[in-house]
Amino acid sequence: MERGRPVHPVLCALVAVLVLSGCAPAPDGRLLVEREVSPAMDNVWLEGSVGFVRLSQADRVVFEEGFDAPSLFAPGDPTADPYRETRLVVPLAPGTYRLDAWQRPCEGTCEGLDAPTHECGDAVEVPPGGDVPVVVRVVTGGCTVVAG
Repeated sequence: MERGRPVHPVLCALVAVLVLSGCAPAPDGRLLVEREVSPAMDNVWLEGSVGFVRLSQADRVVFEEGFDAPSLFAPGDPTADPYRETRLVVPLAPGTYRLDAWQRPCEGTCEGLDAPTHECGDAVEVPPGGDVPVVVRVVTGGCTVVAG
């Protein structure tokens, strides 16, 4: 049986680093996503709602998360306001992303959520080293994404 040439350990380490990193650019910019719910929604979602954001690039989801649900705080918490502005900070590599947002109305204390509603989305550009403010405005009948 013939033996192959030994593989140098440094070469193995380099290959492992490249494979594990995915050769993707490092996050250099940030999206600062705020959720604003119109006071007019008081009559629509009596228990409040939880907002969600998904960012995708080239049909690949790179981030998906819900905003904090104030009504999930301790019962009687005076800061629990289901219509307060909330914010997500998302580190991203420079590029163009698709931001989709939607709401899930609360059932009772937000332990259960209704089906997604008030959906909207738009393209957002993240420049190298920059912060991009984005506001998801939720109003009666829908929402809008405002970047810049």
